[in-house]
Amino acid sequence: MFISKTGYMFLALTTIVSADIQKNHTVQMAIKKHDVKKDDTHYAYDFSSLFSNVAGLKTAIDILHDRYKDQKINGYIALTKNSFAIATALGYMHSKPVYMAASLPSLNADGYYVMIGDVIKTGTKIQKLIESIQKQKCHVVEVACLTEIPQLNGRGQVNAQIFSIFIERFKLLTGKA
Repeated sequence: MFISKTGYMFLALTTIVSADIQKNHTVQMAIKKHDVKKDDTHYAYDFSSLFSNVAGLKTAIDILHDRYKDQKINGYIALTKNSFAIATALGYMHSKPVYMAASLPSLNADGYYVMIGDVIKTGTKIQKLIESIQKQKCHVVEVACLTEIPQLNGRGQVNAQIFSIFIERFKLLTGKA
């Protein structure tokens, strides 16, 4: 059976997109969303459900691991207790230290750090933390999170690159911004 180059490329692209859809779906199904108001502007996520779903947790960690494995990073900063578990797994995989944002020590000057969170809401607390890290003459490479609430415009308040697993995967798969 002969498959043209175009057919082969379409098959390969379909396979990649299907794998991304499955990864995103696995993580989304592991996180319960509660208290959605009618105007769709307020969510209460139960991220503890992610930690009882091994496939969802592993998938979230794998997505972030693939993103940061080849980058020059000095450590990870967990924004919440939930994200500390994910940051710890990444720190272990990359042999990098992990810090809790609430008790952030003095960081190495000129260090590059990734902040790990579960959800970005308004972005105000994250921006204050970025500013305190910058006062130590360090750099925030990126703020990575599982999801964000776009209606609260937290992305607009944060002066750093943001990677949201749900949002970025949705954009990639649908072509929507």
